[in-house]
Amino acid sequence: MDNEICGEDVECINVGTSSGKKRGRREKKNTTWSEAGYEYLADILIEQINLGRKDGTGWTTEGWREIERKMKEKYGSECVKDKIRNRLRTIKQHYNHIKTLMGLSGFGWDDATKRVTASDQVWDDYIKAHPDYDYYRGRSVVNYEKFAIIYGDSIADGRDVLLTNQRPPHPMEAPQANIHDVAGESSSSDKMNEAVSEAPRVKKRSTGSSRRNVQDESKSDYELTHAIKDINTTLIYLADKMAQSGPSQADIVAAIEELDLDLTSEVRALRLLKDPQVASQFLAFSTKDRRHAWLMAELSGSI
Repeated sequence: MDNEICGEDVECINVGTSSGKKRGRREKKNTTWSEAGYEYLADILIEQINLGRKDGTGWTTEGWREIERKMKEKYGSECVKDKIRNRLRTIKQHYNHIKTLMGLSGFGWDDATKRVTASDQVWDDYIKAHPDYDYYRGRSVVNYEKFAIIYGDSIADGRDVLLTNQRPPHPMEAPQANIHDVAGESSSSDKMNEAVSEAPRVKKRSTGSSRRNVQDESKSDYELTHAIKDINTTLIYLADKMAQSGPSQADIVAAIEELDLDLTSEVRALRLLKDPQVASQFLAFSTKDRRHAWLMAELSGSI
């Protein structure tokens, strides 16, 4: 995983060269991004958003032109569009991981240290199922809030902060938890929230040139595949955790899977059935067809 978003260097963006030259080969240049560079880039991106140069498909041509121009002006000709785009992919990966953590019960955000916070028990349990997330334990990410503005989300830090450019939640996106430094293990209903929060948002792309359509469709397929993979991982994690407190929650997950719902409906069902009373009512129906009919009525709001 590229970890330079959280680097300690705060001076500027340095353009270095790789060690080990070989005769007859051009020297390869590598761009090293510092924290100051990330902050400057974030400020440019927010400025372009305020100018209306970001839409549902990404940055406009004019927006990209201005982003590249300003980065070159400050840091040199090496800051071309492709390098900026690649760095934004890395930033968004880190951003999505942190957003996932902050959407889970037991995790919060410390505005003073710019860190994701949780009790040791909560960290240990989650990292056991998701080892890659150990990277964020105790690590500061000073520009996270700016990139939350850029990607249009809010931050759950106990203050109910709504950042600019916020969009309505996607059906596959769980509501953010307003919990800061919660100690101890999560309750059963909180664990059901984790399943919902694990599903990343899948963005729908509008039509453009044929080349862009192919790229957008490929990216959507990739995101959908990872959304399904994350949900499956979470279901396995929940089954292991809930075996300690009885079969009822595991039975709920199994009953939902038996209904062969689409991905969005499955996530919405998990969100609905986190309420123990509602879950008990759902399981009280003796047949698969009756459970399906009741659940669809609940999700559509007709009951």
